[in-house]
Amino acid sequence: MLLELIQTPLCLFETFDYFEIVINRPPSLHQTFEPSYYIQRDHSTPITIHCKAQNGNITYQWRKDDVAVRNSRQVAVDSKLGTIVFTRIDMSDYGTYQCFASNQYGTALSPPIEVHEARLGSFPADPVSQECTKFQHCLIQCRNRPVCEPESQCRVEWKKGPGTDNNVRVSERVAVDGKDSSQSRIEPLGVYSENTKAFLGQTAELQCIFSGSPIPTIQWKTPELEFIDISNTKKYELADFGRKLLVKNLTINDEGSYTCIANNKVQQQAFLNVTSPPFINPLNKNPQMADTYISAGKNAVFYCDTVSVQGEKPPSPPIWKKNGKDIGANRGVEYSVSADMRELTVLDTEKPSSSRAGSTGSYQCVSSNSEGMIFKDAFLAVLDPIKILIRPENSYLIDRESVISLAVDASTDPALSLQYRWRFRNSNNQTTVLTSNTNPRAWTLSDSNRNLTINAQGLNKDEFFQLIGRYFVEIYHQYDAEFVHIDVVTDIPAIPQEPPAEANLWFLGIIFGVILLIIVIILICCVLYRNACKSGTYPVDEKEVAAGHDPEKELADSGFHDLSRADEDGHKMDNISLSDDFGKQIESDEDSMGEYGGDLDISKFNEDGSFIGIYADKVTNNSKQSTV
Repeated sequence: MLLELIQTPLCLFETFDYFEIVINRPPSLHQTFEPSYYIQRDHSTPITIHCKAQNGNITYQWRKDDVAVRNSRQVAVDSKLGTIVFTRIDMSDYGTYQCFASNQYGTALSPPIEVHEARLGSFPADPVSQECTKFQHCLIQCRNRPVCEPESQCRVEWKKGPGTDNNVRVSERVAVDGKDSSQSRIEPLGVYSENTKAFLGQTAELQCIFSGSPIPTIQWKTPELEFIDISNTKKYELADFGRKLLVKNLTINDEGSYTCIANNKVQQQAFLNVTSPPFINPLNKNPQMADTYISAGKNAVFYCDTVSVQGEKPPSPPIWKKNGKDIGANRGVEYSVSADMRELTVLDTEKPSSSRAGSTGSYQCVSSNSEGMIFKDAFLAVLDPIKILIRPENSYLIDRESVISLAVDASTDPALSLQYRWRFRNSNNQTTVLTSNTNPRAWTLSDSNRNLTINAQGLNKDEFFQLIGRYFVEIYHQYDAEFVHIDVVTDIPAIPQEPPAEANLWFLGIIFGVILLIIVIILICCVLYRNACKSGTYPVDEKEVAAGHDPEKELADSGFHDLSRADEDGHKMDNISLSDDFGKQIESDEDSMGEYGGDLDISKFNEDGSFIGIYADKVTNNSKQSTV
């Protein structure tokens, strides 16, 4: 509601959390204007256009082509009511008008309003003859049609015969009626179709005319080639015996070629072009040209993201204004504009003062394309910031006998009231909103919530440690907020906590798994090593050579050269006598070391029991023998 106070030019009361606030702000227009008004030069009744805004004591001004309109015999302007009245009008009075609504905090603008001449010309006096062939279609054109503005208010009527009382039944066109039974049947023939352009949200009218006898039945198809059944939809409507198709509440998906078909034989097409002046981009989630309240010193951002319909050229970049004046001269100082011109940032906002206008005011963006323009308006109200006057210490050390008081106080714009809200976050990151009923033994809030008392006396150890953590206080009104945090700590050792049984079981399971894995790896290594040992060969010859002996020569000298080596291919050892050169028959496979002498030096043997090569003396000294 609006309330005027003495010496207070603007006071707007709003309700928020059961208290009233008063905010000074620029005017806000709530009048709906037509984009164009048509006025006859010889009109006898005064024509009035209203301009109405809210927010306090407002002064109105009308401008024509950016020049202030002054009262005259033809035009009257009321600066208090916001009306402009056209009593008589001259050609010089037609043009573009705009309403400016101002108070001490800014100026709001109406969209540009076009005032045109409403006129209707006349037909030539000389009649025009048209010859028609019987039973054939006859197209009679409306020649020399006079100028008629606005076209939306003009209609065409056909008359038959002398005078103007005998109307033709079919408006705008004449069709064969087929009542003459003496005629033969004539197949339909496409005579006329008309393409149409219409704006989003409006209703488009498509038209097709066919000749034929009898008069053909006309059906319509959508651009997707689906037949239109008007009995099952409110989207379409037929008129003029099916010759006209009305498409309602246009969307971009309605654009395309519509097909009209006569008697399922002959067809024509009419194209519907759905277009529009620029409009706000529905995919942009930022608030577009929204009224804004902001604390002084902060930046305010306005968004004006305009687009054209699909297939149309994009609109011009927005032009930004403050209180109806371009802001170009102050860009970079008071304002910042994005590269695409779609965002305006008001830098370091200021409240108005006696020496400076400040940032408070009405801001406008204007964008246009080939089909028209868009004009958006929003106000900016700059408030006194929230200033914290009293705040607690950043940290408090407490014990089980402590009682501490956390006091907070702040100020803000006189039109607003502050509220205080406390929260607590413990060591487990659990947050609790503190109220008077949360835990009255430990926490006590004052009536205004500006003071929180923490009382640790009389609490057991568990309850005491529940007070340790970070406390937050939010100081806010509906347009801004500030935060203060306080840490409450203690040097009392915390109660050791046993890990839960589930954690112990998991830990034991992990240890057991690791031990089992190590055992399996050791067993695998042992098996691989044992297999490697079994499959190897012992290199006796290499060891003999390494000891400085010649196994081949010694073998030849011993008389074994007639026998094949075990590692030579193609030789068999079957049926070979193992008698030595002295004719002694080997009686047994078992050999005694006694044959090689009494005292045997065991250093002559390898680790596997084979001879190194220097043998003990035998009983017979004239021979040497090498054993492998």
